[in-house]
Amino acid sequence: MAYGFNFNERARQVIAAAAAKATRQHLAAVGIEQLLAALLHEPDAETTAIFAKLNIDVHSLLESLTEVVNPEHPQTATQFVPPYTTRAKKVLEFAMTEAHALDLAYVGTEHLLVGLVRESGNVAQLLAQAGATLDATRAAIAAALAMKEEVDSLGRTTRPIRRVEVEVHFTDGTSVREELSSRSAALQFLTMLA
Repeated sequence: MAYGFNFNERARQVIAAAAAKATRQHLAAVGIEQLLAALLHEPDAETTAIFAKLNIDVHSLLESLTEVVNPEHPQTATQFVPPYTTRAKKVLEFAMTEAHALDLAYVGTEHLLVGLVRESGNVAQLLAQAGATLDATRAAIAAALAMKEEVDSLGRTTRPIRRVEVEVHFTDGTSVREELSSRSAALQFLTMLA
């Protein structure tokens, strides 16, 4: 977990809900089952679109999760947020790796879903049986993000950046034009010109 990514607000809410669920269940640690349950209870726009693209009924998946979960033996209740299991930490690392691979500066709920799919335990098997394989989930995320519209500060509808075109005109009348694949590549290019 070394990339220094920020979890977006919705991902933080899911993680907090998972911790609250583990605390209510008097569990010694937050596990992947609590992460998936929190993600399923209140899916945001991205995960709703992803589950729809995968033809997954969220309520059925939640029922299946309840049947599969073999909770740890209850521990003494505590006021403190329980730690995360090794597997839950691995899911968070997978989510950050996925966001990094997409050149994003945040981790969203869609990345948490990929992290859960990549984890090799019973939750990943449950998701795969429902149709959320790694390739299918990544494809659904790409499709959902491509369709997602954002509104900029001026109220204009924009699409997520898929490429960046940079055109620089110099005072001597020359110009340079470059098409790049990300914002960070564009910033590197501009820095190189300076």
